[in-house]
Amino acid sequence: MALAMRGGVSMAVWIGGVIAELDLLRRATDDTPDTSGRAKIYRELLGEAHYKGVEFDILAGASAGGLNAVLFALAQSYGVVTDSIVRSTWENDGGLWDLLRSPSDNAAADRWSGFRAVDSVLSGDGRFLTLAVTAVNRIAAAPRLSKRQPPQALSVELAATLLPDPDKQVTTGRGGFSFTRRPGGLSSAYSTIPGLGDDESAAEVARQAMALAIRSTSSFPGAFEPATVYSIDSPEEIAPNSGGKPNMDRVFPFARAATGGDTAVGTTVSGDAPFLVIDGGVFDNIPIDRAIRAIQRAPASAPTERVLMYLDPQPPAQPEPIPVPATDNAQRRVLAKQTAQLSRWLNVIRSGMSMKSRQESAEDEITYIREHNDSVLALRGRTEELAAWLGTAKGPLPSIPVSRYIQSRIGSDAQHYSEILTAPHTMLFTPPFPAEPRTPIEPLISLRIKDALAQAYTRVTPGSTAAGSDSQAQSVMTRGDVTAAIDATQFLIAWARALEGAGKDAASALKPSLYRCGAVLLQARHLTVDTALASVAATPERWTDALVDGIAAQGRLTISTEVNCALKQGNSVDDAAFYSALSPSMTASGIGFTSGADSSALLTTLWGHLDEHLAALVTISAEADEEFWNESLYRALAQNFSTNGTYTCYNIVRLIAASGGPDTQSVIRYHQITGDEPPATADSDYLKALRADAVATQLEAWLKHDTAIDAIDPQQLSEWMAKIDGLERAEDKLCGTPLARFAGFLDWRWRASDWRWGRVNAASGIVDLLLPDDPRADAEQKTRQDARRYYKKRLQKEIVAEDPDAQAIPARGLGAITDLPSSYRVGLVSRASGLVIRALQPASIFPSPVKKSVVIIGVALLRVIPVLLGLIVDPLRLLIALAATLLTSFLLPGDSETGPALWYTVSFLTVIIGGLLVLRSLAADSKWRNMNRRLEQTVTGGPHESWLGALHFAEEKTRKWRQWTAAVGVGCIAAAVITGVLTGERVVTRYQIEPLLIVWVLVAGGAITLTVRCTKVPPALAYNPPVVEGLGRRLRRRVPLVVAVVFIVAIVVTAFWGDATPPSAPIYTAVLAAVCSAVLVACSLWGWTSAAQVYTYAAPAAVLSGAIAAVFDVWVIPDSALPLTVLVPVIVWWLYLAVFLGNVKPRTSEEMGLRPTD
Repeated sequence: MALAMRGGVSMAVWIGGVIAELDLLRRATDDTPDTSGRAKIYRELLGEAHYKGVEFDILAGASAGGLNAVLFALAQSYGVVTDSIVRSTWENDGGLWDLLRSPSDNAAADRWSGFRAVDSVLSGDGRFLTLAVTAVNRIAAAPRLSKRQPPQALSVELAATLLPDPDKQVTTGRGGFSFTRRPGGLSSAYSTIPGLGDDESAAEVARQAMALAIRSTSSFPGAFEPATVYSIDSPEEIAPNSGGKPNMDRVFPFARAATGGDTAVGTTVSGDAPFLVIDGGVFDNIPIDRAIRAIQRAPASAPTERVLMYLDPQPPAQPEPIPVPATDNAQRRVLAKQTAQLSRWLNVIRSGMSMKSRQESAEDEITYIREHNDSVLALRGRTEELAAWLGTAKGPLPSIPVSRYIQSRIGSDAQHYSEILTAPHTMLFTPPFPAEPRTPIEPLISLRIKDALAQAYTRVTPGSTAAGSDSQAQSVMTRGDVTAAIDATQFLIAWARALEGAGKDAASALKPSLYRCGAVLLQARHLTVDTALASVAATPERWTDALVDGIAAQGRLTISTEVNCALKQGNSVDDAAFYSALSPSMTASGIGFTSGADSSALLTTLWGHLDEHLAALVTISAEADEEFWNESLYRALAQNFSTNGTYTCYNIVRLIAASGGPDTQSVIRYHQITGDEPPATADSDYLKALRADAVATQLEAWLKHDTAIDAIDPQQLSEWMAKIDGLERAEDKLCGTPLARFAGFLDWRWRASDWRWGRVNAASGIVDLLLPDDPRADAEQKTRQDARRYYKKRLQKEIVAEDPDAQAIPARGLGAITDLPSSYRVGLVSRASGLVIRALQPASIFPSPVKKSVVIIGVALLRVIPVLLGLIVDPLRLLIALAATLLTSFLLPGDSETGPALWYTVSFLTVIIGGLLVLRSLAADSKWRNMNRRLEQTVTGGPHESWLGALHFAEEKTRKWRQWTAAVGVGCIAAAVITGVLTGERVVTRYQIEPLLIVWVLVAGGAITLTVRCTKVPPALAYNPPVVEGLGRRLRRRVPLVVAVVFIVAIVVTAFWGDATPPSAPIYTAVLAAVCSAVLVACSLWGWTSAAQVYTYAAPAAVLSGAIAAVFDVWVIPDSALPLTVLVPVIVWWLYLAVFLGNVKPRTSEEMGLRPTD
């Protein structure tokens, strides 16, 4: 099984849940004690599908999917169960509160740290990398619960994006990380994934590399600063001048020269300069193509079926059905409107640009699977044609001349060498070889490789006397070069697989040694022709000589005795010893390719081993008798082989070269698990309520837009409503989908819910995989469907019953930020928005001092925004702050005078607002009536009649809001009329301008709140608050009502405040201003930071505000007509926190109650 995991920010939690369930499937066939009854169910399903077990040997991921790929790989290599460790990591450490930068992240923090620029909002190296290191080390230290042996072959492919780099070898932003594990573990250079039995010092460095890869591939641009990846062409495990970071040259495809400066490949970057890497999802968020490339390299020593499983938490949403115009005139109007829009100049440009920047989709990536399968099937077709010809041919098997064979290889070899030139970081960066500084050439120049190859092959053809001919290279081609031996090895492996399909298990014993031969030959080609050509890539004139020299060098290669013994048919050397002998770790001595006295010539030895394997396959083939086998190429060869005693593997390679020959690749079966997978049953109270919540959400959307659902095509509408009823959309179930998929980071309960849904969706996907549709009789198909439904219900029931967090999971599908505790909301918005603005502060050198000053001043002014946003997200705090400011404005002295004109203006505007509120209430009533009428016409008597009951329930619940809106509108009109009529000469104000502004804010806020509530459908479920409900939460439920009452009373009281004059004294003024500023600071900080921090910041603000207010009272007000005193506490609070908000130390997540309690 190969897993391709899409990125999805916080939806990585859902992917983690899927992997936990897939891991249970993997362990279902071993003797691991498991408390879950689902393991037994999976064993039953595997048995019915005739599978002995499941292995996940290829894990490809992008962004957050890459994170899960690394953790799953480590869990397998260490024999650890993923569920408990990975789940607790997500729940405890996956919160946004902990990932946000804080003053404690800076070791050199001072009082000005909060004012300086930051590289990102979230802490990448300071927090995320630490969490990644902790997670991989926890897996390594966990007790081994799985009795299954660690996998013999494991590959992890992660997507990454490189930022622009001055190094000439970085010509594209596409990058990645590749980790592998082979038998013997880290004792061989083939392995970079640590596991059981590895030396701990080497394993620790390898885990650090994997943690850095997690940090890099998941570094969402803008959220995290770019990761610094040190990759140096050096044997050092720790990169110099990197602060202890590992040298990533064995897992990262790019590397800098150790010395830096000018090199053969043209790089001019210092050797210790890091590469800057960000989220792999920028270019490759759907890593299906990476998984396919890994599949093509993967060995399979036993009979297998290859499946590629794609995990997508939230597939692209299907468009909602829209009303169809009922008349021809309406249709013409719609068409005319669309045509007019398309003919507009800017709209054409915008449409063209959007098409140009088309987003990556899974359908695009699935094309790679289709192309792979088409290639395999086409090759099979050509092979069958050759088999038919051989089956009817008379006499011995033909012997194709070497010269003809060499010329037939030009086309296929040209493709390989062209990729060496244009993508050396992909082609040459394969285990056991580390990355090297290599500069790719332009694709246009690479077209010349075919001519160079033709010239080279002319020179190496036996007997050729062309200029530049090489006798040693000709000798190699006479015996068969490394490329021919690779083709022979693949052919013999395909032959063994065919015999396995025919029920001859004896052929399986030959495959391990054949795969070893292939590994040796691939390494030999890398050391000779591939490296020789890559070294002169920048000089096309030297390509021909390099190819000839590389082929000649193959004749001089020798292998050690240890490697030779491991290649023999039926040898007893285990895989760990073979890989250690072929390519020891960097710290070991010796190498599989040697020139010692006890070594053997590579080509002579390998061809001998291959011929022995061929003879064994011919012997086994004599006993095979299956219909597909009797029509195969292998049977035709086996029958004729006895009459051609001198026919060798090289003869067979030359014979099948024209047809392309059989390959080791097989057709890939594709399967996907998505968040759109519906639950098997909605019988539980939780799922019934969740469905009601999804229905309410859709009804609210229709109400807001007054959608004419009766004009929607009935079939489309019914299908859409069925999709919502069945919870078939990820956004109706998963808490992490809102806020651009960041919502899951806000609450551990939301992450726990998504984890559980991941397991539920995975269980359904596993059943569909093991019990696929049967194209036979309808009765058989119905039996399959019933069986799938039965198993899905059983699995879903057990998953929910076993969930340790079932009682804590929120009881609504979509979490909203308003559901979170108010202190958490205020702190989160204040911290995050402040960091966003600090990240906007320029850090580079501007060419113009004036431009730099303007930008810095502009960014500095933006710092006041987080202070306001922190109050806006909590209406109760906002009301307290406004009340404190309003009260202070009445009590502070002032000498300004305003005439009746201002009050008449306020009265007029208030009448307008009141009228709008009344109209809004009437319009909302109309929308509800229309929706009720349309829904009755559409669903009455149908399968979705329950939607009508949901609408009636929602209408009854929201009726009071429409009534309140109308009542408040009438009250505004009445208050404005009273104020306007009775104002006259009684209103001689010295201190009323500021209260008017504040009252106006209350009016606007109340109007907006009531307007939104008119068509707001109440959710069917309520969020489980993490704190005990108290007076504050009850007040917040009634904030709109309180606001409405306060602003009406405030208008009247303000109008009749009269000429009462507060005392004018510096001490009185200072105390009022100080108290007001202290209250405002407390409103901004209370709850999300400690009480000591609140006092620390409130006291200086109070002192500063009081002093300034006293100065205004003594020196400014007597000589000024402007009422500035009341603005002093507000401005001091605003500017003071704007400067020092970044220095406020937040409470820990434990103190905030943001982590699960044991």
